[in-house]
Amino acid sequence: MKKSKLCPHLYYSSIYTIDLDKIKSLKIKGLIIDLDNTILPHHHFIVSEELKSWFKNLIERGFKVCVISNNSAYKVKKIADKLQVPFIFNAVKPLPWSFRKATKILSLDKKYIAIVGDQMFTDILGGNWFGIFTILVKPMNPYEHWWTRKLRILQKKLLNKFISNGELKYLY
Repeated sequence: MKKSKLCPHLYYSSIYTIDLDKIKSLKIKGLIIDLDNTILPHHHFIVSEELKSWFKNLIERGFKVCVISNNSAYKVKKIADKLQVPFIFNAVKPLPWSFRKATKILSLDKKYIAIVGDQMFTDILGGNWFGIFTILVKPMNPYEHWWTRKLRILQKKLLNKFISNGELKYLY
């Protein structure tokens, strides 16, 4: 049976619970990391020391990192500058352009790249369409655009289906 393009390869509760040793063992060298509700709650601009430390750890472990967002330049640049990483704004995920751009920024072949995000219909779908490894995390905050809240209902049903079918394991 062919795996759904909406099904992530891995599913964690947050970025902080991602098993980086496991990611390294899969030959992943670059991470494209979504912004809103993946690393910061929607509409937040304050970068915690914990988040800075997590990004610093990624880089010290040899990962190349790029922040990606469908958001405008103002917010994405402000956050990425605080984290000292490159960024892509107005990404129009799940379309492939920004994923292609990220491979150039990271200077890696897509077989060595993973995306980390909280939305199946943008991050995971886009990553799977583009042919990169996909990691889903739970959203940080329930406050979102009305259309995203509607999609979350469907996302939850699909996640339950993928888990019950054995296609996906929740890794905490």
